[in-house]
Amino acid sequence: MSKWAFIDTFFGILSVEYYKDTILSTKWVLSNKNPCRTTHPVVLSLKKEINKYSLKPNYKINCKTNIVGTTFQKNVWKNLCDIPSGTTLSYGELATIMKSSPRAIGQACKRNPLPLIVPCHRVISKNNIGGFMGTNAGRAIDIKLSLLNHETVFI
Repeated sequence: MSKWAFIDTFFGILSVEYYKDTILSTKWVLSNKNPCRTTHPVVLSLKKEINKYSLKPNYKINCKTNIVGTTFQKNVWKNLCDIPSGTTLSYGELATIMKSSPRAIGQACKRNPLPLIVPCHRVISKNNIGGFMGTNAGRAIDIKLSLLNHETVFI
């Protein structure tokens, strides 16, 4: 049975679902709650990886994951991992690369079970920042902007 823990990061609190030595999902916590923490080795290892990313924006977070989704979603998520730090693609540009539609790309980004590890924040609208975690406003967009600013996409 999987367990949940929380990691304080420079960008906000990240909830982490894990089982044994594998990260199953992560999600940004959008409330101001003070969640409980853990000392489980897989969570501590992920925290070290996030700290390395915090110090070096082009650092690629490396951890064992088990990502669950449709074949299409997994292909989108793989393509997201190929977008270099400091770079963005629009939903339309990624759709062209994948021979898909911008809406389908957006839906796959919305369902990304590993935000930060799979950098969906690097996909934006052609006219603005786009959405993040299924919303176009509030704390989620603040986190997206913080991540992009960290990677020097927007200053």
